[in-house]
Amino acid sequence: MAFSEYCHKMKTIEEIVAKYGKSFETVRRNFDKLPICNIFQDSSPRSINLIFDGVYFGRSLCYIVCRAGGKTIYYRECPETIENIGIVLDELENMGYEFRSVTVDGRKGVKEYLKWRYPNVPLQHCVFHQKAAIKRYLTASPKTECGQCLKMLMEKLTDMDRASFETELKALKERFAD
Repeated sequence: MAFSEYCHKMKTIEEIVAKYGKSFETVRRNFDKLPICNIFQDSSPRSINLIFDGVYFGRSLCYIVCRAGGKTIYYRECPETIENIGIVLDELENMGYEFRSVTVDGRKGVKEYLKWRYPNVPLQHCVFHQKAAIKRYLTASPKTECGQCLKMLMEKLTDMDRASFETELKALKERFAD
């Protein structure tokens, strides 16, 4: 029960210590004895908006992490390849999940694979990764007026709907056409 609160309800060890009247060392020792499980499944798999990404620790250690509804539902230690992404998706489907939408980082080949595998499921490029891609093309302090305007537009990306963003981007392109 305490470990479930720690993993799923985002309780800190300090909160668990206070609630159960055990020492920090006892709680930590008991948590360390538990087997590591890569599935954080709730009792009712369902149709979800899936978000997944590779999380790297150094250059060689990678976990594919899947989230839905603000919670981690699954992770797997493996390289972030199309083959492994397929395995992860198979495992999620076997757990009973269906995908209403999928949000990804835009890694080469992943979007094409997902469009092929789920032709009727909306695919979204993660806004964080969109912003990171734009930053790669801009300097930290753009010198040109066009670069400064593009940077300001990028910073508003998460606060805008698609139509507003496209309208502002079109106006920016027209303004700096030459």
